[in-house]
Amino acid sequence: MAYENRKYWHGQTIEVLTSAADHSDIFVAAQRIKVWEVGFVVAVQTNGAATAKFDKTNDATRGDGDAGVLTIPTATAVNKVIKDTTSSIFPFTMNRGEFITMEVTSAAATAGQGFY
Repeated sequence: MAYENRKYWHGQTIEVLTSAADHSDIFVAAQRIKVWEVGFVVAVQTNGAATAKFDKTNDATRGDGDAGVLTIPTATAVNKVIKDTTSSIFPFTMNRGEFITMEVTSAAATAGQGFY
C-alpha cells in the first residue's frame, strides 16, 4: 500500500457569506496535487442559509462548482466545519499554478463568515 502525504490548507483571510459574488483566489497549487475534499469553517454564526461554489481556475479557463459545492445552513454555529466529501468529483487533480475561487451564489441574510 502506498503512503499518501495528505496536508490541509486553508485561506488566510476571512470570507463573508452575505455577498453573492466571487471571493478570494486563496488556494494556489504550488505543485501537482490531488484534492480529496473542500470545506468551510464557520467563524461567525450564519443568519440565513448560504451556498458557496468552489471553482477550479487557471489563467485561461474557469470551472463552475467543479471543486465542490457547499450549503451552509441557517444558524450554523461557530467552529462548525461544513465539508463536501461525497461528490463524485473527488479526488481531483490540480496542476501547478491552478487555483480555487470561492463564489457565494446564494448569500446569507446577515452575518456568516469563515475560512475555506
